[in-house]
Amino acid sequence: VFTAVSGEEGLPLVKKEEPKLVLLDFMMPGMQGPQVCKAIKDDERTKNIPVLFLTSVDSPTDIIACYEQGAENFLTKPIQAGELVKHVEMILEDYKDPQHLK
Repeated sequence: VFTAVSGEEGLPLVKKEEPKLVLLDFMMPGMQGPQVCKAIKDDERTKNIPVLFLTSVDSPTDIIACYEQGAENFLTKPIQAGELVKHVEMILEDYKDPQHLK
């Protein structure tokens, strides 16, 4: 697990560490979450890393923007820890399937 306070700080970490999942907020200093998600999905090395948004943003337009940039899931705060863990487990289980890597 590693953390970053901004997209500019996080993107190099994603490229270096190649995590199994990226958990993003929508509103961050500098680049917004959808921009970070797009950068992850546009990079050949990181495009198959699933992105899960966890944010207080809940407008349909913003949610759609996240999915349009390649997000696998979108959760709105507040959320119970167990629910978040379940979503992470489901995404990681889905990404064991080679069909998701195309």
